[in-house]
Amino acid sequence: MTYIPDLGMYSDKGNKIAWSIVQHAKDYNWSWPQTFAVLQATANSGVEETAEIMDTVVRERIYRALGYTSDFYFPLEVDK
Repeated sequence: MTYIPDLGMYSDKGNKIAWSIVQHAKDYNWSWPQTFAVLQATANSGVEETAEIMDTVVRERIYRALGYTSDFYFPLEVDK
């Protein structure tokens, strides 16, 4: 059985989904803004088990799991 760390999700299924994002980010060398965008899309997907993926604790644990050193908070592009 594969070890899946507690990423702060409310369910095992949510943790598995969050961990799969971590794995994809590693496999495809995503930057933190790219990973963040996937987290946002996942949160907005309507899947009940992923609603909390944008909670700060979950984002912080994913950020640490990926070993990022860039700014955790980065400027979001806003349409003018």
